[in-house]
This record gives sequence, C-alpha cells and structure tokens, in this order.
Amino acid sequence: MEFVKKHFEKVLLSAVLLGLAVAAALLPLQVSRVRQYLDDTVTVTVQTKPKVFKPLDEYLGTNESLLKRFASPVEFNFSTPHNVFNPVIWRKGQGGRLEKISTGNQVGPGALVVTNVSELRLTVEYDRAESVGGGSDSFRYHFVVIRDTDSNPRRNQSATVGIPNTLFTLTKVDGPPNDPAALHLQLKDDRREIVVSKDKPYTRVVGYAADLMYPPGGNQTFLRRRVKDTLTLKGDTEKYKIVAINSNEVVLSADSTQKRTTVKFAASPK
Repeated sequence: MEFVKKHFEKVLLSAVLLGLAVAAALLPLQVSRVRQYLDDTVTVTVQTKPKVFKPLDEYLGTNESLLKRFASPVEFNFSTPHNVFNPVIWRKGQGGRLEKISTGNQVGPGALVVTNVSELRLTVEYDRAESVGGGSDSFRYHFVVIRDTDSNPRRNQSATVGIPNTLFTLTKVDGPPNDPAALHLQLKDDRREIVVSKDKPYTRVVGYAADLMYPPGGNQTFLRRRVKDTLTLKGDTEKYKIVAINSNEVVLSADSTQKRTTVKFAASPK
C-alpha cells in the first residue's frame, strides 16, 4: 500500500493509458462492424406526390371580384321612362284628348321625323372675259357663283388677276387672256385652290338642308331647313335651333337649356 501511495499518479496514468490502448485496439473492429451493417441495410426511397400549389385566386378571388365591380360601376338611369324623379306628363292632344307622355319622344324635338336630307353645294362657273383698258393683257373675268348655304345663293362675280374680291382671288390664267383654257382661283373662306374652265365648273358639297315633319303638331312641316335655323313646334313654348346637319342626322339645341336632341334620318332604299 505504501508503494501505491507513493506512486498513485503513475498508477492512475498507467490505467488511463491502458484503457486508451484497449479502445484503440477495439476501434477498427467497431468500424468494420458498422460498415458491414450499412452494407447489409437495404435503402428504400419513397417518392411522394408533391402537394399541388393552390392558385392565388382561392385567396384573392373575393378581392378581385370587388375590383371588377368597381371597374364596371352600375349606371343609374333616372330619365324617362323611369318616373321616380320624372313625373308623368299629360298633354292635351288633337280634339282635346289627353295623351300620356311616357317615353319622352312623343312630343318635342324627339318626335320630329327627318323626311329628306339634300346636299348644299358651292359651284363656281366661268362666264366670259371682258377687255378693260384697251391692252391685250387687261381683262376682267366674270363668274357665276352659286352657294346653296346662302339665303340668296346665286350671284355674279368679276375678278382681275391678283386683286381679291369678296369670294376669291384670281391667281392665274392659262391660255390666251381673251379666251382662257383655265382660271386658277383661291377661295377666301378656306384658302382652297380651285380651277375652273368653260366646260368644267368647280363644285363641292359645303353643307346639307333637311326637311322635317312634326306629327304631334298635325304633321307640321319644315322644308329646306339649314344650320342656324330655328324651329317652333306646335304646342311647345320652347324654341329649337339646328346646330348640325349631315347626311344621316339632324341635331337640335333647346334655346333655354341648351339640351341637344339628335334626330336620325332613315333614307328609304332606292
């Protein structure tokens, strides 16, 4: 025991070293057993079907439906034939009989019928050359101008080269001055360049006139009415001004409210 007490540290160190030696000797055996176990073990790989990703519509469908509703707002129509804010009007018709105005087009400008639309033309015809001043180049040229949009459509107009008149300026004369082959004119209103000759006048459409009928007024007729003309309908205190006419429709505007009404023209098939 005395020996153990004197050499305790050495004995303990020897025991530890002996344990490490035994562990080192057994380690290759343990590694071999583990490798053999891994080789003998069958590895089974199980493939599972991936989970289907839910589209965002399931989560955002409600929000998207609300956005679509905002993109297409509901339009409320408070005009005729709805009578919430438009009380029904009764009107005394022909023979004293009361008529219910339910559609808004039974009387007033909406009840007008366009029976015909005709073209209004501007025509410039060469008439003759007149010698003035005695010189071979001193000539005045005479024209007949027909502008259907005017109250007095036909007028005679003369011109000399380079001097403007109320309608146009004669800019150039082709051929002999006393018997020109063609005359070049510049219109005053739109600065358009045109050419006229003896055999070929200049013509183009510059507007339209309309014939209208008003059945509620006992087939009241308005013939050859043009833009800026005013219509007074029988039984209606309002006045309506024609603000536009084309080949398909007539547009009227009420003087007091400036409300516009478009009356379509349904041309009969030829």
